[in-house]
Amino acid sequence: MSFEKIRHKIYKNHKGVIYTSTLYGGGYFAGSNTFNGYVPCLQEIFSNTEKLFILKGTPGCGKSTLMKRLFYRGKQLGKLCIPIKCSADNSSFDGVVFPELSAGVADGTAPHVIEPSFPMINEKIIDISGDYDASFAETYGKAVKDALYGKSRAYRRAYSLLSAAGGVNTAINEITAQLYNVEKAKKYAEKTVRHYACASGSSHLMPCTCFNGSGFSFIPPEGKFESITFADRYGIGERILKTIADICKEKNRECGIVPSPVDAEAVCAVYLPGALLASERYFEIPGSQKVNVNRFTDKDALKTNSQVLRKYDAAMRELLEMSAECMKEAAALHEKAESIYSFCADHSIADAAFVELAKNIFGE
Repeated sequence: MSFEKIRHKIYKNHKGVIYTSTLYGGGYFAGSNTFNGYVPCLQEIFSNTEKLFILKGTPGCGKSTLMKRLFYRGKQLGKLCIPIKCSADNSSFDGVVFPELSAGVADGTAPHVIEPSFPMINEKIIDISGDYDASFAETYGKAVKDALYGKSRAYRRAYSLLSAAGGVNTAINEITAQLYNVEKAKKYAEKTVRHYACASGSSHLMPCTCFNGSGFSFIPPEGKFESITFADRYGIGERILKTIADICKEKNRECGIVPSPVDAEAVCAVYLPGALLASERYFEIPGSQKVNVNRFTDKDALKTNSQVLRKYDAAMRELLEMSAECMKEAAALHEKAESIYSFCADHSIADAAFVELAKNIFGE
């Protein structure tokens, strides 16, 4: 993913309106909880930053708060700031990028461990672990261990249920593959690319959807654009979006690709210059133009298979709900452990790190 083109790209859309791309300011998620386990995205998000500061430390020592403070300081200074949200907690930060300054700050602890490629040159590790006294382990050790062990168990259940949901989704895909009209969908995709994807460029990942204990989340983009959504239930819209993304790659057109929140191989949305096209399989986008995906299917075959598809879809969604409940339990246990660490931590270490990072990033 190139942040250079985010900063400098100027488009003229199909209506002749000239604008700059500010879609990316909305933010990303640090990773995805998918049918095949956790998929980290931090390494790719920060791949083009010249200065990366990697935070290490215990839970509750202030990593997320520190990154939020830097984010809001950047906003005060008029800089483009891209928040990187935690995939387990939408209110928490796992990173922040300052594209104009080619700088970023990231949480380098599990599950999205980042290790420096060029230590002290492009990356610097900053440890802000709290200074805990000698009695901490004796006083709080059991409570912390119980919470973190419970968190691990809850996540194991969550990912087992996600995997099961993925199996049902595979069965759905096998059915829809037989009733999907490839030629009709391809003609629609080619027409869409000609109409909207008029800017030359490349395709890049935009991980702005997520699934966790709160259900499905979508970080809306900034900027003005047309919004077109596929009334999708069985992933047919995702097939069309994948075709659009493939054509953009083939023709070297600017295209932001949003992976499905639960299937890293599927495409749930694409950003073309001035337009967002998305599947409504997992979330709705108010005020969008609707496209009925049934027009891209063999209607007789769809009718024949509708009953079994509904059953599979209901089973998949029930498994996803159960997984979300386990993730909610895991998040609560993490918060319990984090609150203990936070209560006992010396937060002056994080305060000092904020001053130093503001100096290094903003020149203050």
